[in-house]
Amino acid sequence: MQLAKAIKKRVQLQYYRYELTTALYMLDFWEKCIFNGLFLLGFVLFVYTSLSYSPAYLTEFLSTTVDYFPAVQPLLEQTLGFISPPLHAEL
Repeated sequence: MQLAKAIKKRVQLQYYRYELTTALYMLDFWEKCIFNGLFLLGFVLFVYTSLSYSPAYLTEFLSTTVDYFPAVQPLLEQTLGFISPPLHAEL
């Protein structure tokens, strides 16, 4: 029970700091909802883009790294097999 109270207090403190840092404490409830919604949307799009395009960039980086470090070539070729390609929708 004390752990739950400690976690709740910690989350409340972090949210309070977030409001003070972004000056949300001055806004009305509906304005906070709009701002937080846009912030959440931006974060979700950032995560989606990172997960969607990072494998392609990582594969290209590792492919060019093999040319510069021939001693680790077998390890990098194994690693390239585990990286999935980016998600593409066929129309």
